[in-house]
Amino acid sequence: MEEIEVGAHRVRPAQIRKKRSDGWTKARKARFLTELAISCNVVRAAAKAGAFPSSAYRRRMADADFAAAWQEALQTGYDRLEAALLRRAIEVVENKPLAAEGGEDAELTADPNPIAVMTVAQAIDILKHKHAQLAGAKRAGERNFGARIRPTPEQTNAEIMRRIAIVRRQRAAVVPTKPDNEA
Repeated sequence: MEEIEVGAHRVRPAQIRKKRSDGWTKARKARFLTELAISCNVVRAAAKAGAFPSSAYRRRMADADFAAAWQEALQTGYDRLEAALLRRAIEVVENKPLAAEGGEDAELTADPNPIAVMTVAQAIDILKHKHAQLAGAKRAGERNFGARIRPTPEQTNAEIMRRIAIVRRQRAAVVPTKPDNEA
């Protein structure tokens, strides 16, 4: 069943109309997040979902659940990328493919969603971005990568009172000086 809403204009009577969607259905979100976990690439994930990257970023800012799922998908992608790089390094050092036909490691390296084709340099650049993002979050003291979390009225009031107290202390600390001609 379609969602409806009542809309009104200043000079027209109220009307019942279909609720406007932003286009981010559950299916579109799932396609976006799946591709993001595979590729670690927002532009590619948005294209796969049939959306623009800017639309995806706006959805992330407006929807805390989507922002959390976005971070989880990115983390999954980063973990897979790190494992693929490690696997490739071992293959080079030991001069044997880990996923050899019927080999003992074949089961460990089987992946229904292989890593997107990229160079080692591109993979390392993606991981550098991940580490820079995490370092920035540590400096900020939190891991809020997306949706704005609106403060409660109590939090807002407490912050206002805290700032008023700061202004009062600053005003009390200022000692009025007498002009030179009154001395």
